[in-house]
Amino acid sequence: MDNEDVLNDELDDEEELEEMDDGEVDGVMVNSNAHDSALMSSSAGTALHWNKVIPDDSPEVRDISLTGTWTLSSCKIDGYGINQLLDEQVDQYWQSDGPQPHQITIEFATRTDVMFVLLYLDFKTDESYTPSKVSIQLGSSILDLDEGKVFNFHEPTGWQLLDLRDSSEAKKPAHCFVLQLQVIQNHQNGRDTHIRNMKIIGPGRSGLYDPEEGLLAQREYYKQGLQVANKKPEETTGWEFVEPHSSASFGFGLSLR
Repeated sequence: MDNEDVLNDELDDEEELEEMDDGEVDGVMVNSNAHDSALMSSSAGTALHWNKVIPDDSPEVRDISLTGTWTLSSCKIDGYGINQLLDEQVDQYWQSDGPQPHQITIEFATRTDVMFVLLYLDFKTDESYTPSKVSIQLGSSILDLDEGKVFNFHEPTGWQLLDLRDSSEAKKPAHCFVLQLQVIQNHQNGRDTHIRNMKIIGPGRSGLYDPEEGLLAQREYYKQGLQVANKKPEETTGWEFVEPHSSASFGFGLSLR
């Protein structure tokens, strides 16, 4: 093989690499013109990572979905419930089975900071099952929810971000023990709904997750215990503060009413 043939082969290899740039990357078909839309949806059943849609003005965040107990107002037979709603494979989905509004309720064991709710919707596949109007209600209990914040969609495909931060310059997160999503209306006046994934996003650091803050809370409980012991020494003996291996415990439950 002479030098000219070697040069031609190298040029051919470079052209193949350029063509691959317009092909499949991590299961998502992308090219230079479709990159923005690829950030929102995937053709391979797994959504591109949700953090791609978090606003640039947001500090560090984390997925806190599994720190709460989830309840659905209804669901179609087995295989269309909470497990599918929380599964990363977006070719699965929750399907309601009852009158509107359809509800997803998340109850937290402690007062929790919430910044965003993310929904993965796919109008191209689900059509009239796709929500067009939803509301997010927050409160201290299921019996004490606020008026809610309404969000509208027009033929959405991919991750949809519902921003729950306040309108101040600091954009502080919302606080709640209970978060409820209500599907108020579907496209084309559909009755039941499909949601292919839902995530609750909170700040990257808060009292619930910060080991140092959690340890301080444990020490405070210890001090309170000592106060009780001093008042009733005959009933409380041998008090000792032991630092736990983990400063926080996390609850995860699934239920269907």
